[in-house]
Amino acid sequence: MKISKRLATRIIVSCAREYHNNLENRNLLIVYGSTSKPDFFETIFLPSGFLHLTGVRPVSDKIPSSNVFYQKAMNGILNPNDFTMAVNGTTERKLSVLPWLTKVHLIAKMVGIYNPVRSMRYTDKLVGNTKAFLGFIFQNGFYIPNTALEEDIRNFSLYQPQKVLAIFRKPVDIGQYQELCYIAKGVDVNTIVLSRNIKRCLKPPMVGATIGDFHARVGIIRISRPDPGSIVQVNSIHSKAKGENMIITVEQIEALRPYIENIEELISADDVDALLDAVDDVVINNILGNNNEPDAEGKRIQRIYDDIAYQNHVYWD
Repeated sequence: MKISKRLATRIIVSCAREYHNNLENRNLLIVYGSTSKPDFFETIFLPSGFLHLTGVRPVSDKIPSSNVFYQKAMNGILNPNDFTMAVNGTTERKLSVLPWLTKVHLIAKMVGIYNPVRSMRYTDKLVGNTKAFLGFIFQNGFYIPNTALEEDIRNFSLYQPQKVLAIFRKPVDIGQYQELCYIAKGVDVNTIVLSRNIKRCLKPPMVGATIGDFHARVGIIRISRPDPGSIVQVNSIHSKAKGENMIITVEQIEALRPYIENIEELISADDVDALLDAVDDVVINNILGNNNEPDAEGKRIQRIYDDIAYQNHVYWD
């Protein structure tokens, strides 16, 4: 979908501020794979890395460096004339998912190894989900982000992606991780057999602690969700349960109930983000349990996810 440079500027400014709040000058420790033999890697998010994620090209006489671009965006003084957009639609596709990806420490579900036949753009590690992902390259001891794509991570992975078990975060000037941002559904920190190298990265008493000992935050982040206003029914032939804003049919609730034990609690809380996150976990587990392709039930749950997202306007401005 083609967007104006003025709208692109607003998105970039908003995302620069989210990048600053969530990722700038921070490391992420991403633990993934099986709980019995997990793997891990560390990332670093520098101010200069933000530009690569936007898909725009700065006008050199106005923006002499990626740091200047980032500072202008973060301070809200970026001008539409400061950059050009890709004619092939790459910019729009990157910006459509960048609001999610600036919260990658909360929404990443899978890790993959980049399949080089997919594109001329080189990257190495992939971190994301079936909707979008960040690509990372290794540099000076850390993986740094160098691209963002609105694509299913499975389609760009050389091998079957592995499940993200936990994500820790810290400022770059602190030696060990003290904050747990994400823990996979059904996984307790104590069930992960942490290697010596992982344990060295964590500050005691984090090693062996329970989830309650961390400032854990889990959630899928929507780009925007306009108020559905007076909508009270999605389809006149279906009965429907509705909180103050969430729109969900009784049929959808009954289909999800066997997989999401606390679905009534999520609906009562009117938390569509948390509900979608829970449904996404079901889909991801189905995919990973069926050789990287969802079976018929996985596809059915994915359609329910898409329907709930559509009903609640999760993806559109």
